[in-house]
Amino acid sequence: MCANVIVLKMTTIVNKLSNEMSSIFIAIPDIYKLIFETHIDAIIIVDQHRNIVMVNPAFETVFGYEPQSVMGRNTQFLFADEQHYKQVGKRIRHVEYITPHKLERTTLVRKDGSQFIAEITGTSLTDEQGTFIGSFGIVRNIMPRQTALAEIRKRETLYRTIAQNLPRAGVIVFDNEMRYAVVEGAIVRIFGLDASSLEGKTLQEALPQAAIDFLLPYYESILSGKSQFLGGKTEDDLYWQAHGVPLHDEGNIIGGMLFIQDVTDLERSKREAVALSHTLEERVQERTAALQDSLENLDAFAHMVAHDLKSPVTSMISAADILQEDVLSKDEQDNFINIIRKKAHKMYAIVDDLLLLASTQNQDEIEVAPLDMNLIVTQAIHQVSRRHPHLKHNIEVPKTWHTALGYEPWIEAVWLNYLTNAVKYGGDPLQLKLGSEKLDNGHIRFWIEDNGIGVPPEYVEEIFKPLIRLHKDRAEGNGIGLSIVQRSITRLGGKVGVSPVSPTGSRFYFTLPSA
Repeated sequence: MCANVIVLKMTTIVNKLSNEMSSIFIAIPDIYKLIFETHIDAIIIVDQHRNIVMVNPAFETVFGYEPQSVMGRNTQFLFADEQHYKQVGKRIRHVEYITPHKLERTTLVRKDGSQFIAEITGTSLTDEQGTFIGSFGIVRNIMPRQTALAEIRKRETLYRTIAQNLPRAGVIVFDNEMRYAVVEGAIVRIFGLDASSLEGKTLQEALPQAAIDFLLPYYESILSGKSQFLGGKTEDDLYWQAHGVPLHDEGNIIGGMLFIQDVTDLERSKREAVALSHTLEERVQERTAALQDSLENLDAFAHMVAHDLKSPVTSMISAADILQEDVLSKDEQDNFINIIRKKAHKMYAIVDDLLLLASTQNQDEIEVAPLDMNLIVTQAIHQVSRRHPHLKHNIEVPKTWHTALGYEPWIEAVWLNYLTNAVKYGGDPLQLKLGSEKLDNGHIRFWIEDNGIGVPPEYVEEIFKPLIRLHKDRAEGNGIGLSIVQRSITRLGGKVGVSPVSPTGSRFYFTLPSA
């Protein structure tokens, strides 16, 4: 318990007593008797003439006198300087010292004649009428603290130099009474601490109670010889860590030092690493699910491709055998040659789709750039028109297009697929219309409308999945075209879809980021 508290508690009791100074100790409650008898500092009670009435056992440790040998003696013999003795006596009689005050740092004398520097905390004692009847004081030998401070001061330049040259770090040094000797470094200013308001003050004097409650156990542990690690976060989300160590001089603990670091960046990196780990885990799960889905479709896809390739190859072989073995007319020969050509084109289309599908597997191989959609659409229409010449006369194309970002080979393949499907499943006579529009999210939507039989509502989501084929009786196909469209557009950051148009037909669309 600090000297001020002891003085205040005991003074409250003493002031309620009678003028008989000899009855003081009898009237003190047991708890304060225990404090009086066990406190490490010397406690002295004197009468109005400054004659000693009572001392505690620690008096003998501090001064070397047995308590009974000093009873009734004037306290002047304890002072090395008579002038200081008078100053203390004069100040203690003032009315303002009815509460504990640190009176003086003065030099006192032990029984053996040795001197030491002491800090005296005292208060006046009065009776019920307010008449001065004596005084009560605590004498603390501060020589060990002075020695420790002197040693700390020797190292002060080193501590300050270290703190000043470490970015976002700081050093706090305190003595064995938790009095701040050095408060230095950028981290200290980040905490909003002012070195001038801390240095020279104890923990209890310098900081608010919440900070005291937090730091006190650490400081006590450090001063007992143990290293401590502590940390926390400020109201401004600044993360900090501190390593506290005891300071020694010739084997004695003379204080403690806290090395404080701003670890906000490290903490954020840790949190980002955890978040990234979770993200990577989610991606792995997504990729695993996608791979599982791909594997489930692989067998069916392989059988489908083998069947679609086998069928035209078989037709081509049969046609070639007939041409080689039979005597045919010119018209019959041309017919079988056309069969071979048609089946070869089908095989070429299947192989082309497979190559395109393979290219969509790795987005890193493409270079996204602004698209000349007018050129891309013109090329796609030209290719489809080679097999369907009537297309050019039944399609409406805008004069200008919105500019989007994408990969030209993939986007041309998307238009080829949409145009081919529109021709296959369009109305009779065929009517197609193409266009584009800017969306609120900054993307561009490109679309093609036909006047065909439309897509049943239950297939609007399914139609872009691999191996899904509608209206098999109306047109040939391998079931991977629209899945390639979806894969390509998804890789480019867009979406695909289909919606009905009035009175009949469908609008197939895809979106891309605006350039």
